[in-house]
Amino acid sequence: GIEASGIGITCANINGAQIGGRRNMVINGAMNVSQRGTSSDVSSTAYGSVDRFELEVAGLDNAVTMAQVDVSSGTSPYTEGFRKALKLTNGDQTSVGNTDTMRILYKFEGQDIAQSGWNHKSSSSFITLSFWVKSSVAQSFKVSVISWDGGSIRTFVFDTGSLSADTWTKVIKTIP
Repeated sequence: GIEASGIGITCANINGAQIGGRRNMVINGAMNVSQRGTSSDVSSTAYGSVDRFELEVAGLDNAVTMAQVDVSSGTSPYTEGFRKALKLTNGDQTSVGNTDTMRILYKFEGQDIAQSGWNHKSSSSFITLSFWVKSSVAQSFKVSVISWDGGSIRTFVFDTGSLSADTWTKVIKTIP
């Protein structure tokens, strides 16, 4: 069931079964593309380095450095084929307020979600989000998945769990 046309290959099915399963919908999820440069200081919301990933900051005293960096060989992300990472380095903040924020934004294409096969209205349908994370301090971080599609806002919030300092951790979360 494989058809070749010109230089492209389309594959509708293999051995009579439809192709499904592990389709990555994150464009530049491997952090390989950095057309704006590999490092920049961000003091307001901006796309600073790694394409498709935006840094939103508010209330900070100093800029945050957003950079594309190499993943060290011998680490778990490296052995899974990841060679680049997005690194945030917090500036020298002189005071910390309860409204100070720093967050990474990725905006999924609605067409990709629509073609994923996920039926968000069915309790038996789910989508899985996974990523590697490393922090210089031992703590947990909040993750929000927000949908504005269709005029209503839906939010799914979860915690990374307690991270060990300077250790890569793979976070896997099933979203119903």
